[in-house]
This record gives sequence, structure tokens and C-alpha cells, in this order.
Amino acid sequence: FGDDRHLSNRMLQLGYATKYTPRSLCLTETPATYSRWLSQQIRWSKSYFREWLFNALWWHKHHLWMVYESIVAGTFPFFVLYTTFSTDYSGNLWDFIFLLLTIQIIGLVKGFFAGIIRGDSIMLFMSFYSCLYVTSLLPGKIFAMLTIRKKGWGTSGRKTLLSNYNSLIPVVIWNSLLLYGLIRTLISNDYSRLYEVRYDVVGALAYLGFWVYMWTMWRVAVQWRLSKKSDLALESETENFSSERSDEDDEDPGEDRIRRQSPLVSTSVQSHPVSDELTKPLLSK
Repeated sequence: FGDDRHLSNRMLQLGYATKYTPRSLCLTETPATYSRWLSQQIRWSKSYFREWLFNALWWHKHHLWMVYESIVAGTFPFFVLYTTFSTDYSGNLWDFIFLLLTIQIIGLVKGFFAGIIRGDSIMLFMSFYSCLYVTSLLPGKIFAMLTIRKKGWGTSGRKTLLSNYNSLIPVVIWNSLLLYGLIRTLISNDYSRLYEVRYDVVGALAYLGFWVYMWTMWRVAVQWRLSKKSDLALESETENFSSERSDEDDEDPGEDRIRRQSPLVSTSVQSHPVSDELTKPLLSK
């Protein structure tokens, strides 16, 4: 599971606080296909729920706000799951359309806020995540809880065909249930009230129009930025940065080299004597 999350929880267990820094540099391989991404998210969800339960034992040692955030984050998927499922089977088409519009508006607000912070309008496309969350991550989280004792890596596409697509099983089941509920609602909806029908039509057109517009903007304004040349340029810049850091590190032996490689390491060693206590169990294994 997630060693980084567990190490953080071990520090919280001992009464220490953690602090976020945006300056750390980490190179990683990200999934390039939907199935591998979904497998990764399921593995992360397993780690999240396991560590959430572990961290709950030490809430009394920390600030009330952190406890509140942990409770909200841990229960939010179940709230969305119940809301989506009950609205889909409500028999009222406007309730379902209103839910879809609300989810997308919240996604746009978050994307707009992130765009301001980052200074890049591409963050508006974070609103796509809302659709992925409802259609893919929700069933993935349920599947993760049901299979939490299974500790395989689960991310790589280098395994057998069956293991690569195991993660699609809960997604297919969940979306089949949603489709059945939507058909049921379309049939049982009361079309005699014309003002509600108008709301249904306008809301459905607005929702579909949003996706057509955003998808078009993605193809026209964003997709070309993700070309192979851009990837190669980024890779080249990263290699140059790494070689410069390596040259600097070679000039400084011992503890100075450790500090130059990672400010986080030097900070934790100098300011947090708990680091030895954390690493002893890991080294003994």
C-alpha cells in the first residue's frame, strides 16, 4: 500500500505534525490508459481506507480541524454514492438532471479556483474529474473496500489480461445500475406538468452543451499541447535538471550532500528526532 501515507500517519501517531511543501520534485510513471488508471485508483483507495482507520486512533492527539477534515473525506464517497443512486431511481427526471448540473458547476468552480492559483486556464478541465468520480471512482472505492485484504500492486498493465481488466467489473455493474435507474425514471416521470418538462429540456440541453463545448475546447486548445514533442522536451528539461543537481551533489560529500539533495530530509533529521524511531521498525524488516 502507500508507504508515504503510512509514514505520515506514524508521525501523527507519535504526536508530531506534518507540513505541506510544493517545492519537492518527484518523477513518476503515470498510467497512460483508462484501465491502468482505474487499477491505480483502486489501489490508492485501499491504502486510503486502511490508513484512514489507522489514523482515527490518533485523532485525539491533533487539531480538531484535522479530525473534521478526516471525517468528511472518509464519509464523502458514501454520501455521493447514496445521493446519486437515490436520485437516479427517484422517478423524477428533473432531480437527476439537477444533480448532474450541480456536480458540473462544482467542478467548474474548483477548476476556476485552481486556474487562478496556478495561473493556467487549463485547470478548468478539472471539471472532467467530476464525471470520472461518479462513473468510475465511486464503484472503484466500493470494490477497494471489498478487496482491501488483497495486497497486490494492481496498477501495472504488465500482467495477465484478466488481472488488467478486473477493475472494470465494478464500473460495469455500477453504470449498468445507473442506466437501469435512468430508464426507469424516464418511463415513470410525470410529463403532464409542462413547466417541469421545460426545465428538463433546458437542463438536459445545458448539460449536453457543456460537454460538447468542453470536449471541443480540449481537442482544439489542449490536446496539441500533449504531443510527443512536448513530452520529449519535458523529459529533456528533467534530465538536464537532474544532471545539474548530480554535479552539485558530487562537489559536497557527507551530510552536505544529503541536505542539497532534499531540504525535506535535512529538516526532518535536524528538527524531528522521531525519524530514527520511525525507521528502526522498517530497517528491522
